[in-house]
Amino acid sequence: MVSAKVKFRRRVAAVTALLIVVGAVVLVWALLRTENSSSLADGAGGRTRSTMLAAVLVPAGLAASDDEHILVQDELPPVARVDYAAFPSLDPPVDPKGRVWYVATTGDDAAPGTVDRTLRTIQSALARASDGDTVLVRQGTYAAPGLDLSRSRFLLSAYPGEDVIVVPKADGDGTGLTIAAPGQHDVTVRGLTLQGFRDVGVLLGNPVTVRRVVLDGLTVSGSAEGVDGDVRRGTVAIDGLAVRHVTLREIRRIGFQFGEAAGRNVRITGLHVQMAESASTDSGSDGLAFEAGDNVLIENSIIEGAAADGIDLKASRAAVVNTVVRHVGRNGVKLWAGGDVINSVVYDTGADAQLVTEGGSYRILGSTFAYHLMRGGRSYAATFGQPQASGDVLIAGSVFFQQPGPLYVSSKMKLRVERSDFWGFPDRVVDHGQQSWDASNLYSMPGTGNLAADPRFVAPESDDFHPGEDSPLFGAGGVGAGAPGFDLVLEARDPGDYTIGAYQTGATPRLSFADVPFDDPYREAIVSLAQAKVVGGYAGPNGVMLFKPADPVRRAQFAKMICGVLEIPVTEDLEASFTDLGHDDSKLLYPHDYVAAAAAAGITKGLDPDVYGPNVFGPYENITRAQVVTMIVRGAEKLAPKALSAPPAGFAGALGDFSPQHAPAMRRAEYNGLLAGVTKYGPEWDPWRPATRGEVAQMLYALAARL
Repeated sequence: MVSAKVKFRRRVAAVTALLIVVGAVVLVWALLRTENSSSLADGAGGRTRSTMLAAVLVPAGLAASDDEHILVQDELPPVARVDYAAFPSLDPPVDPKGRVWYVATTGDDAAPGTVDRTLRTIQSALARASDGDTVLVRQGTYAAPGLDLSRSRFLLSAYPGEDVIVVPKADGDGTGLTIAAPGQHDVTVRGLTLQGFRDVGVLLGNPVTVRRVVLDGLTVSGSAEGVDGDVRRGTVAIDGLAVRHVTLREIRRIGFQFGEAAGRNVRITGLHVQMAESASTDSGSDGLAFEAGDNVLIENSIIEGAAADGIDLKASRAAVVNTVVRHVGRNGVKLWAGGDVINSVVYDTGADAQLVTEGGSYRILGSTFAYHLMRGGRSYAATFGQPQASGDVLIAGSVFFQQPGPLYVSSKMKLRVERSDFWGFPDRVVDHGQQSWDASNLYSMPGTGNLAADPRFVAPESDDFHPGEDSPLFGAGGVGAGAPGFDLVLEARDPGDYTIGAYQTGATPRLSFADVPFDDPYREAIVSLAQAKVVGGYAGPNGVMLFKPADPVRRAQFAKMICGVLEIPVTEDLEASFTDLGHDDSKLLYPHDYVAAAAAAGITKGLDPDVYGPNVFGPYENITRAQVVTMIVRGAEKLAPKALSAPPAGFAGALGDFSPQHAPAMRRAEYNGLLAGVTKYGPEWDPWRPATRGEVAQMLYALAARL
């Protein structure tokens, strides 16, 4: 009989093997069970832990080596010809000659800015730093008249895992962060919240061009504009901008904009624009707008609440991919110089047309457009080449649902419509010059396989546009050569059974996490453990699943995770000696039975009785990094004693003798490679910080590989 540990090792090996196959197959992960508690994503729910692997063919050119991108050039060559190589790296290398400056609310601006003698204000650190330096800001709220970041090859970051909020020092302070020094280049800003600055959260390239800027994990709230480029006509505000996981909240006028000065080589991943309810209602109050630019990719983003347009791109080589635009006052998406809309959902738009283009080449692939003018009125659903611009448009695998009028296509635009669905039109579906088509003669439209059928969405009135049971969209799609191998929520599409619209399946997807992109350093660990039912996720907006890799892990959650990795049997008859676990629900194994199983296996001993009293576990306390490492090493020593080698006598490890209780386990974990994939691990890594979900997944994945 094969042991449970052997079976788990085989599952992890199978996952790993599939992830490194080149060209032919990718892993499609089994549907992840919905957890019973939204606040305890790894700590509630069912008793079964089955694993299922499946593989599907993907378009030629997609290989495991391309996994760092959500899109890759060879996999999906857009008509827009987006140049991925021109985008800045999201993780530029740190200058080895640079100095690290530390800032803390308890510091002193007369101090040297070292880790143990920190500065008090961020602006003091910026003034004293040089090109090539790093400024790390510890947790807290900092008042500043605005941060003027004028250095190059520079990193300004919240200390990993800590929340840093920057607020105006005075009521009139207008701009939160400015990156606009002459010749400035290679700047990264990470993890800050800019709260309440009157005019602009982040100002880029005014009045000069800056190059290669990364905005990562920022939040801007309460400003008139979230991110703003220079507005001078004919100039370039920024050449090379990478945006990842940026939230613009309660913005009063424009969410993210470049004016007449171009934004060039801009990749925006995971942007969430939420306009204020009291936002300006003028025609320029867009969610995201480029008045000029080139090589612009918007992906995995949500734009909502704009009084005017959701996305307005007067940029060449533009693409909107895996994005949701909703609840906007005018147009949903406007493209002025060619481009693509792929795997996106646009709904509840309020004026003109839901999708607007000028001249050029366009592709609308695997997308859903719904409820334009849902409050009444009559207009076109989309306009291509208005009024008489020339070019071409391909609409493939897409849905137009409950529209107030037809799609208008200029007579000078070449049109092709493939395997798309049109439902809820008052009369005509498409006007192309002097020709028109309605539901009765779609077969004569240029293209094949088009439908006029109720898509039977799950709950469109509640913003759920998954195809429902017996939907005609299933298997009726296909977008031809270069079809994306994934849908809106990164679920794999089967080229032989392609679904029309933005979603491949009708069930709420559990195959991927929307906040764990392909370039996340912990992605392989997270999806592998999710596949093995060791970790779960949280329900997010628009039917996506979130993992929240930066969130802390509670001690009870970790007990459940390590029981899963080590295949420790967990049954309802287990009893824990700890007195602080609360009522034991006989219908749930969490937290009592997982904690009891971990304790019985010798993995956890509870909190220090000299500090907390006897028999205290602290199930809802955040677990520290040191505690995680110690429990992992204990588990390996108890249940797989040959998995970890003892380090040689002279091996001190990166952290040295930081604790008599935890340092030996830390050295052993480091020596055996369990910490090799943990970002920033080194002498300055704080073992007393709460361990994040991403870090824990990485360490457990490394353990599983050694079992």
